[in-house]
Amino acid sequence: MPPEASPYLTLKLARELYGKAPETLAPAERTRITLVARRQQEIERRILATLEAASVLLLPASVDRALAEIRQRFADDTEYHADLARASLTPDSLRAALERDLKVEAVLEQVVEALGEFVRLLPASMMGRA
Repeated sequence: MPPEASPYLTLKLARELYGKAPETLAPAERTRITLVARRQQEIERRILATLEAASVLLLPASVDRALAEIRQRFADDTEYHADLARASLTPDSLRAALERDLKVEAVLEQVVEALGEFVRLLPASMMGRA
């Protein structure tokens, strides 16, 4: 049986792909979100298992900023906590999910930077540049 889709990814993808809260998705939309979230979780798991991920240091302040950006979307604490509850999240699970999200992003940025350096070092003839 495939793993349960992350509540954070479900929420994030529902808003990104459909501009909706997960509980308002149609059944077909819900199925698509679940499949995409599971696939993304597996990709993230593989990314976080790399040597590059072991060298990434995520500062707590970056997570705090991401949390503050999310929190400012809500009029008050009641609305914020209600939305988290609807998404099966708590403040702690949201923080953990954001840490994971930011770490994956940092690893990918590190890999892209290293790849760019590698490409710059290739002989011009290999790159179609004469």
